[in-house]
Amino acid sequence: MSDPFSLETINGVTVFIFSHITDIIEVREQLYGLAERRGSQRLLLDFTNVRFVSSHSFGILANVQKKVIAAGGLLRLCCLDADLLQDFRITHLDRVFAIFESRQEALDNF
Repeated sequence: MSDPFSLETINGVTVFIFSHITDIIEVREQLYGLAERRGSQRLLLDFTNVRFVSSHSFGILANVQKKVIAAGGLLRLCCLDADLLQDFRITHLDRVFAIFESRQEALDNF
């Protein structure tokens, strides 16, 4: 079975790339762990492989944001497809999260 996510470090930014998941709840503990680590003060969540986020997952993302901020860090999201971006807009979470069209654009905005 494939890993549900992968990690990369690019210019000091930890990039969390979702893969092979049906819901973010599957990687909740890993996200929380990263968010709480001082070494991950700049965290980018890459949604390239995500097509759906449940309401529960929105709550997980909000908690990740709180933990990153509490650790003195910054959180960015990138590569949301049009439908997923629309879900963030409908819920007004596009005002809560810094969302970027591409990974490079997000990396440039840390």
